[in-house]
Amino acid sequence: MSIGPRLTVVGGAEGAGGPDRVVTGRYRLAVALGRGGMGTVWRAEDLMLGRDVAVKELTFPPGATAAEREVLRERMRREARAAAQLDHPGLVTVHDVVEDGATTYLVLQYVPARTLTEVVEQDGPLSPQETARLGLALLEALGAAHERGIVHRDVKPSNVLVTGRDGASGRVLLTDFGIASVPGQDGLTATGMLVGSPGYMSPERARGGDAGPASDLWSLGATLFTAVEGRPPFEGPDAVTTLARVVFGEHAPYRRAGPLPPVLEGLLDRDPTARTTAAAAERALAAVAATPERTEAEAASPPPGAVAPDAPARTALLHREADLPTGAGGTSTDGLRVVVAPRRAGGRRARRLAAAGLVVVAVVGALLALVLTRTGSTPTGAAPADADPPAAVLPALPADADTPDEQLDATVTAVEEALASDPGSVGTVADQLVTGLREVQQRDGPARRWAALFASDATAAAATEGTLAPAVADRVRQVLAEVARPDRLVDLVETVGHDRQTLGPAGPRLFDALVALDHDVPADQTADRAAALVTDVTDAAAAGEIGGTLRDVALPLLRELADPRPQQALRALLDDVERDPGQVGPAADEVLVSLRAAAELPVFEQGAEVGGLLALLRDQGRVTAAFRDEAVPVLTPLVR
Repeated sequence: MSIGPRLTVVGGAEGAGGPDRVVTGRYRLAVALGRGGMGTVWRAEDLMLGRDVAVKELTFPPGATAAEREVLRERMRREARAAAQLDHPGLVTVHDVVEDGATTYLVLQYVPARTLTEVVEQDGPLSPQETARLGLALLEALGAAHERGIVHRDVKPSNVLVTGRDGASGRVLLTDFGIASVPGQDGLTATGMLVGSPGYMSPERARGGDAGPASDLWSLGATLFTAVEGRPPFEGPDAVTTLARVVFGEHAPYRRAGPLPPVLEGLLDRDPTARTTAAAAERALAAVAATPERTEAEAASPPPGAVAPDAPARTALLHREADLPTGAGGTSTDGLRVVVAPRRAGGRRARRLAAAGLVVVAVVGALLALVLTRTGSTPTGAAPADADPPAAVLPALPADADTPDEQLDATVTAVEEALASDPGSVGTVADQLVTGLREVQQRDGPARRWAALFASDATAAAATEGTLAPAVADRVRQVLAEVARPDRLVDLVETVGHDRQTLGPAGPRLFDALVALDHDVPADQTADRAAALVTDVTDAAAAGEIGGTLRDVALPLLRELADPRPQQALRALLDDVERDPGQVGPAADEVLVSLRAAAELPVFEQGAEVGGLLALLRDQGRVTAAFRDEAVPVLTPLVR
């Protein structure tokens, strides 16, 4: 378990571009303090004023487009503009935003401090009283922002700085206004991008709604829960499951919170209109802060380092289906993308998903609604505690539903009929399931297969959360797997490439390997490289770095490619023709040239070459019937 995203501490030599650079002739980068998903933070010297400053150097996630890079640059400029409007001791001051070449830098007040993430992981959870004092300081800082109409929208432990070495007794500062909502400025949500951390994102934002001050209060509640319990209130093995639990699930149980649960429950209310107000939270936290602290033995604090083992809680960018800013060179982004930082080697952190990372999600239509929204008035989207669990069973597929498309159509109809007859038996997300399936139906080609991949994994998450009948989920996933299943390697490449960062930390790596296998790896190495990919895909799925549906649809094709026998048969056919070209017939020379080329080419080009050769074999009078009968069974499996 991890309490949230954090900067990874690095030595100075590991920083982006190295230390001792002077930015814009004024800021000398000295030591890389840490790296996060979208930047390196340096301790630097302001050569003009002779003071230490912190400099955030913007970096980009792997595979970011030019349009997305411009949006992220604008995010940094936004942070400067938002913070420039605020003057409060509980907020980190922004001094400047500069551009040097193609790189954007944010110059901030240097605060020798640890993040709340680091405090809890290194020292253990805070006491309820320390947590209350921390909350009061953050409420005051948020109040200063809210008075100016600014909503932070990314309150989380890694954006809280604590000075001193004794938990919350030092100075507390709130930082990173990079995704704040500022009056009079076009929001990044309006241009297509919304950013936040799934485990600390309010339910209304997880549903794609707008964020007001109440949204910051929910995130504050989640942050305080983490501070006192040593774990986030909501977490899952991936971003989608975490968001689903924020919207639907129950938070983790209280074990150390003492008198804090009433105020935390109020802050974590899923209905923003019913959520505890800042004034009420301040009164409640002040009362807790004034209570006597329990002794160390009574508190039974877990030892430092034991409170936050290593599960992911990641920062997320939520793209809506809207155009990117004019001049950004972009168009609307479609699909749902998930990007996570790669795993690190060594230790327990390497055995699970990296704690610090980046999740990028593009919300289109109702795919995310399958697990993140719900119609009706119940804000949680969950069934009453005394309700029977959903247990609907769909009828068997019709005998004449032969194709994946026909099976999908029949499944949508079956779910709609079950929903009409007994909505509760299907589950609380049944409407969203139908809408998500229709989203798949409306797409074509790689986008359709990609949407089926994501919808299948989202369906599994809904079943895990108890919001969808297991038998319905099993049937839907079975059909979606068939919709997503590629006929050829190029289909798999195009499906993953439709949004290669979507499918988890291993997505970009697997995409590169698939492209190489399809277009670069020579024929005599195809089987070995495909076998290595079988292992990589299997391991990535086991580690939660890709979804189970991608594994299920990719492995059969990769196992076919890992079989050396088709290439061996091609080589044997070539040897036979070289020994006796006359057996081929009038087109012997053309056939020989084509076979020699095919024996060397990678999968895609080999398939094209073999396809042309098969067409030649069908041309009456060009080859003998005996050679055609021998060659066609050898060549046909190579069009893959």
